[in-house]
Amino acid sequence: MICSRMNFIVTCVFVCFELKALDYIKVKINKPTKKIDLFSENRMRVSLLGKSKLSKKMSINCDFKSRRSFSKSLVASIESTSPIKYDGKFFKGKFDIIARKKSGCEIINTVKFENYVSSLLSKEMNKTWPIEALKAQAIAARSYALSKLKKNMSSTYHIESSEREQVSGSYSEQNENTDLAAYMTKDLILVDDKGRLVEAYYHAMCGGKLLDPNHIWEGSFYGFHTKKCEYCNKYKKEGFKDVISKKSFLQVLRKNGYPFKSLISVKNLDEYIVFSGIDMKKGSFKISKNKIKRILKNKIIKSFNFNIKIIGERIYLKGFGHGHGVGMCQMGALGMAEQGMSYKDILSYYYPKFKIISKEDLKL
Repeated sequence: MICSRMNFIVTCVFVCFELKALDYIKVKINKPTKKIDLFSENRMRVSLLGKSKLSKKMSINCDFKSRRSFSKSLVASIESTSPIKYDGKFFKGKFDIIARKKSGCEIINTVKFENYVSSLLSKEMNKTWPIEALKAQAIAARSYALSKLKKNMSSTYHIESSEREQVSGSYSEQNENTDLAAYMTKDLILVDDKGRLVEAYYHAMCGGKLLDPNHIWEGSFYGFHTKKCEYCNKYKKEGFKDVISKKSFLQVLRKNGYPFKSLISVKNLDEYIVFSGIDMKKGSFKISKNKIKRILKNKIIKSFNFNIKIIGERIYLKGFGHGHGVGMCQMGALGMAEQGMSYKDILSYYYPKFKIISKEDLKL
């Protein structure tokens, strides 16, 4: 009986500790820079190279060309009872300054999770949008960030503020709307039918078609599928288009391992395009739109929702949307919210195989 009680206590302590650890997130907020200037209305407590001091202003030289020992090491920790100003913006929480060999310093901002979510809403969505759209975004972004935190628990930082992951804002960019959306959905996340936390992908605008990540990215993804989106059509406008000579297009294909001598026809599928040609051992090749976008290095292509046509000696490309097209379409979420739908309606439409739970009920 004593052993049983001890095991129960140890388990409770471990679970409580892990849940508390999930209340904060470490965010890399900048690219490596050679100089960092900080300011706070109240004096900051600065621990710099083993020494501690109090100051309202702080300038840190991060030119480490001749100081290799600083590579990937902690240079300074900064805390203040008021927000800390960096690069014209104010941030809540703690700053850790990390040296990167020869490239300068990165700032890791340890901040309360809900402050992070609120600041993110002003960058990943428009903070003036209807509250139901912001609430849906808050839950999707919280789920994505929490999954990164759990994967990178022992790393220097959990997530970076970038388009590659999620763009978070600063305390300066939060407002009543973003704070309310974060507060009203506090701790709510998305899980799959087995209770596992999911990376809830989202994008700016699908252009009328949601895509299956299994067909555009490497790896295995559960819970996402191809379907039409009925709610972003009014924002589609003219989309994007381009014209490429068949000769230059063929050169790009050959350079990337597709031995076409001539192109005859194309067949457009949801996530792929099938090219048929002559004088090849293989009559046709199926190439993902993700790969076509990548090998063309074409900045005009804004999404994977595009089609290709061959007319004479030219390749005509036309598409709609902005972003990868997986998960929640943000413009679609706006359209749904403007029609009076709730955040639950939005999330069930874009993530039909996922359900909303509190992170306290998450299987650890």
